[in-house]
Amino acid sequence: LEFLWNPAQIVGSYPWALTAIAMAGLMTLLAERTARGQDSDQRPLRIALFGIAALTLIALAFFLLLAKTALTLALAVMVLLTVLIDRKFNLPALGLFAQVGVAVITYRLVIDPGFFWASNYYLVEQAWVPRAPTPQVLLAYLGTLIPLAGAWYVARDIRPKTGLVLESAIATIGAVFISVMILRLISTPGDRSHADVGILATVWAASMVNQLYRMQGSGRFSLLVRGGLAIAYGVALLVLLDELFGDANPLTRHSELVFGPLVLDSLAAAYLLLSGVFAVAAWKVTHFGRYIQIAFAALAGLLAAWYVTLEIRRLWRGNDLTVPGITDPELYSYTLALLVSSAIILIVAFWRRSDILRKMAMVGVVLTIAKVFLIDMNGLSGLTRVFSFMGLGLALVGLAWLNRVMNAQWAKGVSEGPPDIASNN
Repeated sequence: LEFLWNPAQIVGSYPWALTAIAMAGLMTLLAERTARGQDSDQRPLRIALFGIAALTLIALAFFLLLAKTALTLALAVMVLLTVLIDRKFNLPALGLFAQVGVAVITYRLVIDPGFFWASNYYLVEQAWVPRAPTPQVLLAYLGTLIPLAGAWYVARDIRPKTGLVLESAIATIGAVFISVMILRLISTPGDRSHADVGILATVWAASMVNQLYRMQGSGRFSLLVRGGLAIAYGVALLVLLDELFGDANPLTRHSELVFGPLVLDSLAAAYLLLSGVFAVAAWKVTHFGRYIQIAFAALAGLLAAWYVTLEIRRLWRGNDLTVPGITDPELYSYTLALLVSSAIILIVAFWRRSDILRKMAMVGVVLTIAKVFLIDMNGLSGLTRVFSFMGLGLALVGLAWLNRVMNAQWAKGVSEGPPDIASNN
C-alpha cells in the first residue's frame, strides 16, 4: 500500500502512521497469543514472524513521520531492541530483521543521504553554509553508533552472524564519521582538493572492505550481492585513486597546495586515512587467504611511505611541493626515514615472529645502503662524508645486532617448542 498507492497523500501522514502503529499492535497481540498457545510446533518461528511484522510496521510509522536523522536513530534503537528480544526469548529469525535494519542504516549514513549530506556545503546569499549542522551530524553518527555497539555486544555470542554484520557496519560508519569530521574541519567550501579526494576514497575503501569482511558469514545469494557491491565500490575507489595521484596530486599540480599544521595536514587526510583502512583490511580480512592480506598490507605501506615522503618534502620546501630540485637536507631526511622505517619493521617482525617482515626490513636496509652510496655521497666531501659514513655504519651495526638477537631468540623458541602458528599470521 505504501509503495504502490502512497495513501499519505490522501489521508495524511499522521493518520496513515497511526494505522501502521495500530497494525503493529495487532501483530504484537498475535505474537503474545502464539506464545501462550497450546501448539508448540514451530512456535519460536511463528512468534518471530509476528514480531518482525510488528517491528516493520513500527519502522514504517517512523519513516512516515520522522526527519532523516530521527529515522536513522529510530532504526538503530529498533535493531538494539530486536537483538535484546532475540536474546530473551531465543527467536533466531529476528536476526534477519536486525541484519536488514543494519543494512538500511549503513546505506543511510554512507550513501543516501550519507557522506555528501554530512560533508557538503551549498551557497546561500554568496555565503557557503554546511548542508547539515555539526550537532545534527554528531547526533546522526554517534547516536547511531552507540545502540549499534550495544547490539553487537549482545549479539556477538548468541548470534555470531548478526554480530559479524553489526561489527562491519560499526567499522564502516565509524570510518565515514571520522572522514566527515576531518573534511568539515579542513575542507574549503566550493573547492575540491587532494584532501577531499582522499577522504572520499577512504569512504569507498571502507565500504569495500566492509563488504569483503561480511562475505565470511554469507550464504550463496548474499555472497553474490556483497561481491557485486565490493566490486562496485572498488571501481569507484580506483577512479578516485586515479584522480588522487593524477589531477589532484600535490607533487605535480601547482594548484594543489598543502594546508594545515605539519603532520596533521591535508596530506594526512588524503593518504594516511586511506592507508589506515587498508591496514585494518590486512588485519581483519583473513578469509581470502594470506596473499590478499599481504596485498592489503603492501597498499597500506605504500600509501604511508608516500605520505611520509611528501611530509618530508613539505618540511624543507614549503606548501608548494612542485618546486624544482631536491636540497641536501631533504635528500638526507629520506635516508633517515628509510633507516628508521627499517628498524621499526625489524622490531615489529621480532614481536610478531614474522619472517616476511624481517625480509622487508632487510630490503629497506639494502635500499638505504644503495641510496647512500649512489646518491647521497655524491654531494659530500671531506669530514662531512667521513662522519656520514660513520653514522651509517653505526646504524647498520645496530640493525645487524638486532637481527642477530632476533635469530637467537627464534632459535631458542624453536628448541623449546614449535612457534605459535597464529602469531606468524
